[in-house]
Amino acid sequence: MLGELAVRKVHATGVGAELSLVDIELDTLYAVPDALLEVFAELNAPEEPDDVVDLAAEWAAAEEMESTPEVTEPLLRALTAMAVAAVAAADDNAKMGLFFFSAS
Repeated sequence: MLGELAVRKVHATGVGAELSLVDIELDTLYAVPDALLEVFAELNAPEEPDDVVDLAAEWAAAEEMESTPEVTEPLLRALTAMAVAAVAAADDNAKMGLFFFSAS
């Protein structure tokens, strides 16, 4: 859900927002596709300062999240900072990326 909202926010048409399963044996570990990683990195310093605030509010209102912007905005800012670090690390090592582990 957040990936789809982020793609729309930066107008990145054609970028898939689906996470990729890393290993069939470990069905709770997903990789963030490179194009989506770039979208999140772009949101770290958006052209419009309110983009992150607006995106956090949209994410908070999503049925899957059911939260508040006060909770989602710091999470989103942390995610965008991690995306910038992952993109920079990938410049030196193609195996670097951003991964999501689901505990459920």
